[in-house]
Amino acid sequence: MQPPFLIKYICQRHTFVTFLAYTQKGDIMKKCIVILVLGVISSLVVFCTPAMAQIQMSIVPSKQKIELEEQTEINILLQEAPVAALSLEIVWDQNKLEYRRGPENANVSQGRVLYTWVSSNGKNVSNLEIGGFIFRAKQEGTASIVVTGDFYREDGTKLEISSQNIELQIGQEKLQLAEENNEIAQWQIADTTTAKLAVMRLGYEGISPDFSPDIHEYYLTVPEEITNIDVTAIAQNQEATVTIMGNTNIKQGMNTIQIEVQSADKTNTEVYTIYVTNTPKKEQANANLETLAIRQGTLTPEFDANITHYTVELAKEIEALEILAIPQSLSATVNVQGGQQLQIGDNRIIVEVTAENKMTTKKYEIIVHRRNAEEQVLWEKEQEEEKQQISNVLQTQKINSNFVEEEQQFTEEQETKKQEETVSLQRPQGKIIVVTGILFLILLGWLGYRKYKKQKKT
Repeated sequence: MQPPFLIKYICQRHTFVTFLAYTQKGDIMKKCIVILVLGVISSLVVFCTPAMAQIQMSIVPSKQKIELEEQTEINILLQEAPVAALSLEIVWDQNKLEYRRGPENANVSQGRVLYTWVSSNGKNVSNLEIGGFIFRAKQEGTASIVVTGDFYREDGTKLEISSQNIELQIGQEKLQLAEENNEIAQWQIADTTTAKLAVMRLGYEGISPDFSPDIHEYYLTVPEEITNIDVTAIAQNQEATVTIMGNTNIKQGMNTIQIEVQSADKTNTEVYTIYVTNTPKKEQANANLETLAIRQGTLTPEFDANITHYTVELAKEIEALEILAIPQSLSATVNVQGGQQLQIGDNRIIVEVTAENKMTTKKYEIIVHRRNAEEQVLWEKEQEEEKQQISNVLQTQKINSNFVEEEQQFTEEQETKKQEETVSLQRPQGKIIVVTGILFLILLGWLGYRKYKKQKKT
């Protein structure tokens, strides 16, 4: 038999508060009794509570894209979820959003909104909508709102639910549109032979690396409920033809979105590929590198997990590379293609990372340039010139340092000389004072002697 719901709810949510209320005025014996009773009830609750059921919660804003000073209302929906009581906790990006007000039983504490609700008759409610959480936009950007909670049936069964979150766009759409319109005005005079994109934007955030017209491969991981992704692709030349394929009917596993751009004069075609991993376990789709380095050279730019294209300059005598590639996930695997038997000129090396799920892959490209004889001579000459410049700088610094030391030494000598002169001037004065004192004493003794003799004669 299940314990009464209200007793379970009080035990689980207000045990500590109840203990304090009963023990503030009582003696030690009363405190012990209260502790014993609460312990017994809590144990009964634990042992009598069946396995938690799982429900779904959705967060619905009245406006997901708002401008500065504009407000949006957040509504929380529970569907097909038999709930008799609940408590919610709402946190938000306080730099970009301001909480204005909420429904009854909503209180603000330490930057969080705490909300409680109990069914009026103690019975389950299948569909529940909680609204009236008003937020005001105060800074442009993307702002997150996260909702967590505890949910109970009338029999005391706790329903399990994971935290939910949404992202609000504040003032970005107009800004992006203005930037695009400004760029479009410049694209109108673009070369008719170009087949490059100027803008590529997805309806789901997290694409890696950041878009660049010269980068043609991108990576994105989405949860399993995402089946379609909005893609905005604008060519550098407005007359170019842009075709988007694969952004609908996204299935679990690896998916490919391709954006094909054909130049206005039909002479060139470029393809941008987005590798999309649809998975319920995002942590198993990590195909990023933690470290990427080459022993014989330095990557340009400096390594970043979200940057997939690098260049390296090598000396003529280097024919093979030692590459260090460590994945972020210990369960991921790394495959290095190339790096041996380097040819004079450019060499392409691919570091491919396969995530734990064996579906998600990511490629890091390194263009290694091995110098020829002329380039090597020119490079060595430049190095010598650079060394000479450094040497000149160091020599100048040494001269300046010696000058400073000499100046300091001269100053110290002058100071010492001044002190000695002061001492030498002070010494005769001391002697004069001593001699004067002695003469004064002799004079006093002589006067005293004369006075004594005179009195004796009298």
